Amino acid sequence: MVKSQKHDSLSTNNIANKHGLRLLVMFGSQVLGGIHKESDLDLAFHSFKEVDEQKLYEDLSRYFKRADIDLINLSTTHNHILRFEILSKCKVLFEFKKGLCSKMTWESYFDYIDFQSYYKLRSKLIDEKLAKMVSA
Repeated sequence: MVKSQKHDSLSTNNIANKHGLRLLVMFGSQVLGGIHKESDLDLAFHSFKEVDEQKLYEDLSRYFKRADIDLINLSTTHNHILRFEILSKCKVLFEFKKGLCSKMTWESYFDYIDFQSYYKLRSKLIDEKLAKMVSA
């Protein structure tokens, strides 16, 4: 188990264990730079079990001392592109087992590759439908 830097009752380890998380990561402008006064905090998690996302959000808001948190559940999202983008450019806050984030990044990459032909076909069909709507 990878330890967080804080050791109080609201550490990322304690929050993760309380909510049954396998992984908690930060992504977006807080990690990549480009932070401005309206930047929110982008967090994503993967869990062992169903999570009460409202309670998780409340605990994370208290820990980070801010309410402007966007929280993505990687356990339930079916957007392969989003999952890969998050995992490939994130900062790990908690992982149940060392290397879990790297493993999940590779898995999401292969999922993306598997679905790439579907995404291309979907994009083509949407473009065709939009072209018909514009020309009508």
